[in-house]
Amino acid sequence: MFSAENCSGNSHDGKICMWSVSNSKCVETTPGDLEHVCDQYADATACAAEAGCGWDQEGKCVQGSDLDGGNRGTTDGSNTGGNTGGTTDGTTGETTDGNTGGTTDGNTGETTVTGETIEPDCEMYTTSADCNGKTHEGKVCYWSVEGNECEEAAAGDPEHMCPTLLTQTDCDANAICGWQSVTSTCLSVDDYEADCEMYLTPTDCNGKTHEGKSCYWNNEECEEAAAGDPEHVCGTYAEQSQCVEDSRCGWNDVETRCMDFQDYEPDCEMYTTSEDCSGKVHEGKSCFWNAESAECDEGAAGDLEHICGQFGGSDTCTIENGCVWDMKESKCEEMSSIVLSQSQCSSLSASACSRSHSCYMNSQSCEYRFLHTHESQTVDKTNPLWFAAFVGANVVLGALCAICVRFVVCSRPKPQESYVNLDHLDAEMKI
Repeated sequence: MFSAENCSGNSHDGKICMWSVSNSKCVETTPGDLEHVCDQYADATACAAEAGCGWDQEGKCVQGSDLDGGNRGTTDGSNTGGNTGGTTDGTTGETTDGNTGGTTDGNTGETTVTGETIEPDCEMYTTSADCNGKTHEGKVCYWSVEGNECEEAAAGDPEHMCPTLLTQTDCDANAICGWQSVTSTCLSVDDYEADCEMYLTPTDCNGKTHEGKSCYWNNEECEEAAAGDPEHVCGTYAEQSQCVEDSRCGWNDVETRCMDFQDYEPDCEMYTTSEDCSGKVHEGKSCFWNAESAECDEGAAGDLEHICGQFGGSDTCTIENGCVWDMKESKCEEMSSIVLSQSQCSSLSASACSRSHSCYMNSQSCEYRFLHTHESQTVDKTNPLWFAAFVGANVVLGALCAICVRFVVCSRPKPQESYVNLDHLDAEMKI
């Protein structure tokens, strides 16, 4: 490691050593590297004596391109001190630096040092007039309206150059630019098309494009979709007359808007009255008003259960062929779903009678199919006396069964038994 005294003049692997005042160490660099050449000097006088270097306001010696302010060196080797003794021309605004021999343009900010002009960074310009057209280290300065600052970019870069064109005429005249009507700014031709969501009215939205897609006004906002998409195209029609003219669309009466033909039919449940419900269809099925639940239900066309369920009174129920009023449930039902009484059978027509499980046609009249007990002969099973008689009869019957078992089963004669004397039997066998 070299110290400040013995650093300069040494070399290593083709590079030279220079002392860095800002880092307080010996660094390795290429010959002529102005950044390290300037960084060797610890005082303004020595710094200003080096061509291309200047004393920064932060108290450092830096190359001219990095100089934010202060004194700059001269190319003829003349010594410079602080910025004192300078004069300002009240007409031109130029200041002559009595120490450096250079001049500073009060309008542009450029400093002319004896034999050279050092260009400031683009960001140092604070107005569009000062910024646009200036250059720095091979790049061009462009004023950014959005950022309200001067930015540095490659010459002709459309992203930076187009926003400097302030009128639509100038913008349209340049092939790489496009005028964005929403923000009234000139942008790169790749970016000037506004996003669909930026349009706030149907007039501004419909017909516009963005990145190959079309803009459509739907549900109080501008949406982006593929060109000709029925879902979005239909949504742009505000009137029913416009909607029905397009075969891709259908008018939704419930929501009062135009929709894709495949979706425009409302669900049956969306209808809230029998008038709106009856006769409507949805996805191949019919809508039926349910008088009992006061709701619109969906069912197969001709479904008698749903047809009968539409009627809320006995007078209207019997008008429909195949329906009958259920007195017990107080509702209109399909005839085949309930057991009819004799009086109900007799009131049916021949065709209705033939469809009923409880009735049959006998000659010219509809008769009740089942035998029944007259009401006067019917035992009232809810009477407590009847229940007590039923229990007593079962007790008596159980007692009789027990007696029968006792005397019939238990009184059968026992089989006769005989015994053999084994001693006599053994004696007889020995003889």
